[in-house]
Amino acid sequence: PPAGIERIAASGPSAPRFVPAPHELNLSTSWDVTRRHSNLPVYYPVPSGEFRVIDDYGIDSFESARRGGANTAANAPRPHRARDVRAEPGTGVVPLVNGVVTRIGKTYNVDPDETDPQSVAKRGLQYVEITGDDGYAYRTHYVAPRVRIGERVVGGTTPLGTVQDLSVAYPKDAAHPNGMINHVHVEIANPRIRAYDRPRPESSEYTTYLRYDPTDLFQMPPQWRKK
Repeated sequence: PPAGIERIAASGPSAPRFVPAPHELNLSTSWDVTRRHSNLPVYYPVPSGEFRVIDDYGIDSFESARRGGANTAANAPRPHRARDVRAEPGTGVVPLVNGVVTRIGKTYNVDPDETDPQSVAKRGLQYVEITGDDGYAYRTHYVAPRVRIGERVVGGTTPLGTVQDLSVAYPKDAAHPNGMINHVHVEIANPRIRAYDRPRPESSEYTTYLRYDPTDLFQMPPQWRKK
């Protein structure tokens, strides 16, 4: 694999450890390892079929610049390695692919001592991750789940949950007069490959699973297709 990427052994003490490259890897390169090798259909998780594109809180494109985050210093730029699909709160969400629910968790790691409305709202935002039949990880954020870990799901069909409301976590204010467009955040990753991302102040580097741009992969589930 190219510099900055390692394949992760399945298990055991002899599993190779990640050794970062001396530069940031561009995950949009045409290296073979950075392509999703799968014929598994990927479905829109909500019926809008429309991307968030842009609002007062940011631009939705794969690798667009964002600020802050768990692995960056405050206001340091970080890449948005996902796509955001517009959806009104309460909209039903379906799985991206056929697979098994392997994780349900919190989208944000918010200090429990923070009691302001935004922090409280962010603590309630969740994601559901499916390990697809192809072995890739498919994660949908801002979902109130209706499934359980270990449950088998059918892409584009099984009720996964409902869209959560982002209006309190990302409110309208002087800096963001129009607020944030409500959406679900979609990530596709290869859990067997780690990729060097960028240094952070308190350590020399950190690693992340290799992510893929889902933009051109989405298909509309049959029940939502226009007749």
